[in-house]
Amino acid sequence: MDVTGAPLLVAAAVIVDRGLVLACRRRAGIAAAGRWEFPGGKVDAGVAVEAALVREIREELGVGVTPVRRLTTDDTAFGGRVIR
Repeated sequence: MDVTGAPLLVAAAVIVDRGLVLACRRRAGIAAAGRWEFPGGKVDAGVAVEAALVREIREELGVGVTPVRRLTTDDTAFGGRVIR
């Protein structure tokens, strides 16, 4: 990856219910519009990843979740920056 600067820290949830996995489609007018992603969002400085994930799911989907475990951490170069 040939990008510079601190990575943008995000959290995403893999929500499974009765064998189905929830994915959300990005709205029009934003980066990667129309692409599919797991629900979640930006982790603010000083906020635990799990707390940020609970907040984002409540804001985006209107439901409460309890994180069970961390699956993985990956770096992806997108738009000239790294998203972690």
